[in-house]
Parts: sequence; C-alpha cells; structure tokens
Amino acid sequence: MKREDAILLLKEHVKNEGLFIHCIATAAIMRAAAARLGEDEDRWEIIGILHDIDFEEIGGDMSLHGDAGYEILTSHGIDEDIAGPVKRHNYEKYGDFDTPVDLALTAADNISGLITACALVKGGDVSAVTGKTIKKNTEPRSVTKIFRSLTAINQMCLSVFMGPYFLPLTALKSQRLSTMPTTATPVSTTRL
Repeated sequence: MKREDAILLLKEHVKNEGLFIHCIATAAIMRAAAARLGEDEDRWEIIGILHDIDFEEIGGDMSLHGDAGYEILTSHGIDEDIAGPVKRHNYEKYGDFDTPVDLALTAADNISGLITACALVKGGDVSAVTGKTIKKNTEPRSVTKIFRSLTAINQMCLSVFMGPYFLPLTALKSQRLSTMPTTATPVSTTRL
C-alpha cells in the first residue's frame, strides 16, 4: 500500500480534522522511529496513518478500538503486517508489547497527542513546541489526570525513541505540520 492510498482510505473513515491530523502526526513519528531503528519506514508510516481508522465508527467504545480497525483494513485486502499493529495498539485491551512496531505505535500515538495539545497552547504552531514546553505541560501541577496518565505511558515507551521528545518533535516539524487547526480538539486527550 502506498502512502497516498492509505490517506484516501483514512479519509473514507475519518471526517474529524483533528483526528485526521493526529493520524498524520502519528505517521510522521512512526516513520522517524522506523528510520532510527532500521525498520521499514514506508510500512511504519502507513501503520501510523491508519492506526485510528475506526475511531469515529466505534462511537467511543474503546473495547472495539483496534479490532474494528483491523476488520476495516483486512476487508480492503491490507496485510497482517499493517493490520496487526493497528489492532494491537489498543494497549488497554492488548496490554504489554514486545515488538518494536507495537512499542513505537503506542508511543507515537500518545506522544503525537501530547505534542498536538502543546502546539494548541502555543497557538497551533508545532514549530514553537520544544522539549521544555512538553516537560512544563506534563508537570503534575500543570496537567489534568488525562495527561498524567499519558505521561506514564510515554515514559514507558520513550526508550524506543532514544531521547525524550526529540525524535517526535523533529518528525512533526519536518512533515509540514507546523500549524495545527486552533479549533481542533486533540483526540488523545479524550480517550482516557
């Protein structure tokens, strides 16, 4: 599957602009992680693009998240090497991960939401987000219960990226995601 085909398929199932941007941001981080780890950059990017393809269709029922995405993807003839990580990225359902792609997707999914939220605080400008911005916005006195939960997950997964927030920030800044829509709600903040 090509990147363009993945985006077209995502657009068939995702209408919310914030969710669409979240998927593209996750894909950028996945591509950078694959490059860092010597994995297939194109495949990992496509996994990132499609990871939340089912989110609008499940109506907030997280017990269906991932499984419904898997069904959508396999019904379109997409291989297990892409559909499998999409299915398993629901860490509440599938728990502990031990493969690089699963760890990276979980981390990229959460970190992209965190960076997007920080960008919205900065007026929608990803280029204004730094590691210091993220750290400041994840300190217990300045964040909600949701972000504290995401931070715990991110800390578990950050070893995949070998440096807190550097790789994800660099990836997002290089993918023309410098401006986020200021009206978009970061999808990751509504999940927990």
